[in-house]
Amino acid sequence: IVVMRLLFGDPIREISILNLSVSGFGLTRQLLAYGERLKTTEQKLLFLRRCKSKKIYPQFIDRNVRCNMDKLFPTASSAKFGTVLLNKIKHLSLNQNITLHYSDIRSFKFHIIQTRNQLRSKLNSDRLFRQIMDIFDSYTSVVKLHWKERLQRKFDWLINLRDPSTRVDDTVQPAESVPPAPE
Repeated sequence: IVVMRLLFGDPIREISILNLSVSGFGLTRQLLAYGERLKTTEQKLLFLRRCKSKKIYPQFIDRNVRCNMDKLFPTASSAKFGTVLLNKIKHLSLNQNITLHYSDIRSFKFHIIQTRNQLRSKLNSDRLFRQIMDIFDSYTSVVKLHWKERLQRKFDWLINLRDPSTRVDDTVQPAESVPPAPE
């Protein structure tokens, strides 16, 4: 059993009152953790796809690809080539991250199915299994909403950073301010 930390502790309190065996509790916690990772990764994937559609790059890609253009491309004509090359590298990096997220999603779905089946075979009550699945559905909905809102703020911040004249939200701090918390 792989033990992963849950973002919110609420489901632990809910499953602890179900009088599960140690192995049943462990499998339930593992199921919740895989569900959390799935919803987090799905929201990150949507964020990356939105960035790609608007041709903006998340900070982690921008930082990893950034370099000193003047030293690499000292002449004006080669500087333009360097900019085109860096944008191509950023685009490829973004595509690579999107592909990795799709792969992670497939893996998490596989592990959720496997863990759910193990849990179902361990439990002797369909009612108890349904309660656990209700907790799972509720928890993953909370996680999804949390990450959706967080990544929407980050996306809005990136849009404002790129073009401050098209502010998404007047309450957003200026581009020089500290960016949203990293992923």
